[in-house]
Amino acid sequence: MAEQETNLSAAYQLRRQARGAEPPPKQRRWLLRLITGAAVVLCGSLLAVGLWIWWSYTHVSTVSATLAASVVSISPKADGRVVAVVAEEQEHVEAGRQLLRLDDAEARAAVEAAEAMMALRTSEYLQAQETLAMTRSLRASEEARAQAQVHVAEARCAEARAVLERVKKGVRQEEIDAARSRLDSARALQALRELEVQQSEELLTEGIESRHALEIARTQLALQKNAVRQAELEVQRLCAGAFEEDVRAVESALTAREAELEEARAQLALVLAQQMQVTVAEERVTGAKAQLDGAQAGLDRARSTLRAASVDTDVPGIVTRIYPNVGEFCRRGETVVLVADPGKGFWIDAYVSERDAPLVGVGQPAHVRILAGPRSDLEGEVTQISEHTQSRDSGGDVGPAAQGERVWVKIRLREELPPGLKHGMTARAVIKVR
Repeated sequence: MAEQETNLSAAYQLRRQARGAEPPPKQRRWLLRLITGAAVVLCGSLLAVGLWIWWSYTHVSTVSATLAASVVSISPKADGRVVAVVAEEQEHVEAGRQLLRLDDAEARAAVEAAEAMMALRTSEYLQAQETLAMTRSLRASEEARAQAQVHVAEARCAEARAVLERVKKGVRQEEIDAARSRLDSARALQALRELEVQQSEELLTEGIESRHALEIARTQLALQKNAVRQAELEVQRLCAGAFEEDVRAVESALTAREAELEEARAQLALVLAQQMQVTVAEERVTGAKAQLDGAQAGLDRARSTLRAASVDTDVPGIVTRIYPNVGEFCRRGETVVLVADPGKGFWIDAYVSERDAPLVGVGQPAHVRILAGPRSDLEGEVTQISEHTQSRDSGGDVGPAAQGERVWVKIRLREELPPGLKHGMTARAVIKVR
C-alpha cells in the first residue's frame, strides 16, 4: 500500500513538470511531530491541572493523622526496677490484671517485719484487756464483800444500841403485869395438875386407872411446878430492875460492834481506793490500743508498698504498648503501659490546614490509609471538627503568628480494623468535601 502511494506521488510530480508547474515545497515532518507532541503534552497538562483543580475543590487532604483509641495510661505507684513483664502487646487483659512486676524484695521484708510487729502488739493489747477485766472483777468482788461487811456491822451496832437503850430505860409496868399474869396462869395450871394427880391416886386405889397414868399426871405436875418457879423468878427480876453490871456488859458489846463497823468501813475505803489500779489498767489498754493501731498502719503501708511493686491495670482492654524492658528502672507516675478500650472503638485524629478547614463538615466521607504497620485502606466519616486552631486548643500562643496553623478533625472508621493495627500508628486521610 505504501509502495502504491509512492508511485502515485511520483507520477503526479512528472505531470506537473511536463506542464511546467513549480514543484511543491518539501514538508518538515519533525516540526509537525514537535507541534503534535506539544499539543498532546499541553492537553495532558491542562487535563491534569483540571483534574487537580477538581480534586482540590472536592477533596481535602490531612496535614497529619494518627490512629487513635480510648487509651488509659498505666503508671507504677512506686519507683522500682522491672523484674518481669507479665503481659504482652495486643493481649486482652481484664481489670486488675498484672502487667509488670517490680523488684519487691525489700517490700516483702518490710511486710514480714510489720506482720511480726502486728502480732506482738496484738498480744500485748489482748493481755492488757485481760488484766483490766481481771482487775475490774477482783475490785468488784472485794467491794461487794466490803459493802456486805459494813451492812452487817451496821446492823449489829444498831441492835447493840437498841439493847443498851432498853436496858437503860428499865422494865416497863406493862411487862411486869404481863409477867405476873403468866405467873397466875402457871399457878392455876399447877393447881389443876395437883387435882389430876389426886384423882389418879383415888382411881388407882379403886382399880379404875393404871399406875402409868398416875405417873404421867405426877410428871406433868412437876413440870408445871418448874414453870411456876420460872415465872416467879421472871417477876422478881423485872421488879428488881437492871443491874449496873448488865449495863456495862451491854455498853461493852456496843463498843465492840462500833469497832467492827469502823473496821468494815475502813476496809471498804481501802477497796474503793483501789480504783487507781483499774485506771492504770485502763491506761495500759489505751496505750496498747494506740500501739496496735500504729502497727496496723505500718502493716497497711508496707502492704501498700508491696502492692505498688505490681503494675496492674484498672480497666479491661487491649495492651497496645509496653515501654520498659526487664532490668529497666521505672519511676512513679511515668507512663509504662498503654491499654486501649476496644469497646469504644478506634478513630482517626487528623489535622487539616486552616485554609481547608471551612470546607470540612460533619458527615463528610473520608478515605483513610494506615501507613504504619500493615498498610490498610479504610473508609470513615467526619464526626467532629475543632472550632479553633491547634495552638489555641493546646493553650499556647494565640497571637497572629500562631493562627492559621492546623485544625483538628475526628474521623470515625466505618470498618473493622484488621489485626496488627493499634493506637498511635501513622495514617493519611482524604476527606471528600463536595
